[in-house]
Amino acid sequence: MPTRYLCLDCGRPEARTKLPHRQLCLGCRRRRHYHPAECPTCHQLRPLAYPGPDGATTICAGCAGLPSIFACVECGREDHPYSYTRCARCWLRKHLIAILTDPRTGQLHPELVPVFDALLAGKRPQTTLTWLTKPGSVAAEVLHQFASGGLPIRHAGKEGDDICLQRHLELRRA
Repeated sequence: MPTRYLCLDCGRPEARTKLPHRQLCLGCRRRRHYHPAECPTCHQLRPLAYPGPDGATTICAGCAGLPSIFACVECGREDHPYSYTRCARCWLRKHLIAILTDPRTGQLHPELVPVFDALLAGKRPQTTLTWLTKPGSVAAEVLHQFASGGLPIRHAGKEGDDICLQRHLELRRA
């Protein structure tokens, strides 16, 4: 029979996330990741799960001199959790590359690079991911149509006005 570890926080027997001193269950790991606190050593807002030098305080991985179990496997950051191994910004980057890649060249469409940069630079990447993926949203399809040539990125309107990407998105959202 396999050894069952008790969660450091809640005591449930299904703790699978290993820390140097104990284990956390998935729910408690998620809670610590989504609700960071100020580290008593470095005073930064980070997930706390490591024993401090005195054994009585809990500190961040950096202050404990250990790799963080909360760090994104792609960028190494701990903020904006989105999945067990990746942050929302890395998920968003992957999703935007898939949407904005010109299928003819296999590269980001050059005219959509500013759109890519702006969407990726947003304060809350989770919100942008929701906007792109929620049921009923046409945002991802419109952006992909721009990248693949299905919709013109710029064209002349009735009165010769230059209608651009922003206007298309506004019309599609309405």
